[in-house]
Amino acid sequence: MKTKEFTIPSTDGVHQLYTKMWYPIGKPIGIVQLNHGMCDYINRYDRFAYYLAKHNFVVIGHDHIGHGNTALNRDDLGKFIPVNSGEVLVEDMYTITKFVKAHYPDLPIVIQGHSMGSIILRKYLIEHGDEVDGAVVMATSYTTKNENNFNLMMLNNFQIVFGKHRRSQIASRIVSYIHNHQFAEDRIENAWISSDMNEVITNNYDPMCAYNFTLNGYHTIVRLQKEIEDEALIQKMPKNLPLLLASGEKDTLGGNGEGIKKLAEKYRQLGMENVTMMIFENGRHDLLHEKDYMTVYKSIEAWIKEVIDR
Repeated sequence: MKTKEFTIPSTDGVHQLYTKMWYPIGKPIGIVQLNHGMCDYINRYDRFAYYLAKHNFVVIGHDHIGHGNTALNRDDLGKFIPVNSGEVLVEDMYTITKFVKAHYPDLPIVIQGHSMGSIILRKYLIEHGDEVDGAVVMATSYTTKNENNFNLMMLNNFQIVFGKHRRSQIASRIVSYIHNHQFAEDRIENAWISSDMNEVITNNYDPMCAYNFTLNGYHTIVRLQKEIEDEALIQKMPKNLPLLLASGEKDTLGGNGEGIKKLAEKYRQLGMENVTMMIFENGRHDLLHEKDYMTVYKSIEAWIKEVIDR
């Protein structure tokens, strides 16, 4: 199966977006655009991308700014640009969409985002939802206005004291405790990510995953989170866009499934007509690297095929 690696200029005018494509052997039936999460990178999605390509999808994905091979160097990991960082992440995602659609103008496209990638994706759907035929929002979160305002206030104060690009041990420990204390019996850092401890260990020792995010990085994500929960902005999304919300039953970011249910209900109340929810039994945060990953793969592929066949 053929793959291709190349770079595309970021909208920030500085970074080159490391991009990878996976090509099907047979006639392509559609495009799937993948978007990775925080402290993550697109080559971790090889197995899922190969699966989709085997089922005749063209697959494309890139490393976000501050991640993977797009990072300028080791110090650039976990760091976004100082100004308009969230907007640049969204527009970079759109740049990849435009690129692949220019090469395959007649194919339907479904866009996916995991965790941080899902947060960027939800803002993308507000700005550019008409450009895609469906969206898979994986391992996302549901937060209230008060929660977002409190988190932004704390991060603003931290940035004033320590600087935007400080790698805060305090912030990292708070995030780790919130998500990991539920799985203390596993006695391993980041057990909340997956029930497959081999995947957790691999993640913990991967230099492209094992680093602390900067305060600027956390602030960017929380600011995006506040925007994507804004009801007026949500109403800008295409009402008939097929939307899949996928989460693990034990994903603490998604409130162990309860937050995802609230998000689905919120979207429906605001007029979204095609919201599907999948909560995978015993699944933790990173569904694509779970023990039962094949069930996840098959479920998502079936939903995508249903979308493109409409």
